[in-house]
Amino acid sequence: MSEFWLISIPGDEENLRILERMKNLTSKANLCRNSNFAIPDFKVGTLDSLISLSDELGKLDHLAESLVKRMVQCVIEQKKFKNGEFQEYLLVTGVSLASFVTHFEWDMARYSAQQPLWTIVDKLGKQLTQMETDLKTRISASGILSLGPSLPPGPTHSLLSSTTPQALINRLLGARHWGEGRGEGS
Repeated sequence: MSEFWLISIPGDEENLRILERMKNLTSKANLCRNSNFAIPDFKVGTLDSLISLSDELGKLDHLAESLVKRMVQCVIEQKKFKNGEFQEYLLVTGVSLASFVTHFEWDMARYSAQQPLWTIVDKLGKQLTQMETDLKTRISASGILSLGPSLPPGPTHSLLSSTTPQALINRLLGARHWGEGRGEGS
C-alpha cells in the first residue's frame, strides 16, 4: 500500500516558489511523486462555527473510517483473501486509491464551495449515513458477515497522526485484527 503525505501551504507567490523547489528536489532525487491536491476556497464563517465543525468532522472521520474497515472486511470475507491479496479490488469510483488521491478533483457540482461549510459537512454526513445503511442492507442480503461490530473496539485516531506505512495500514485496515481467531496467517 502506498503512503500519502498531504502538505498544505498558503497560496502566496513565495510559498509556491518553495513548493516548486521542493517538487524539483524530491523528483530529481527520486524520493517521491508529487501531485497537486487542490481544495477550493470555502466560506468558512466564524471561529465558533469552525470549532463546531471540527467536532462534527471528527465524528464523520470516525464513521468513514469504520465504513472503510467494514467494506474491506466484506471484500476479504467474500473473496476469501488473506492480508494484502485484495488491493486490486479496493477501488474508489472505479480507480485505485493511489490514482484517486493523486488525481483528486473536488466535486463542485455536489459540494459547491459557494455553500456554507455546515451545508457541505451535512451533505457528507448524510452520504456516509446512506452508505452505512446500504452496506448493512447488502451484508444482510448476502449473509457474508454478521451485523455486529466489524472489529474489536479500540481507540480511533485521525489519519493525520499516521507516520509510517504500517501504522496507516493498522489504523485504516485494522491489519492487526484480520488473522485473529480465523486460522489465517499460517
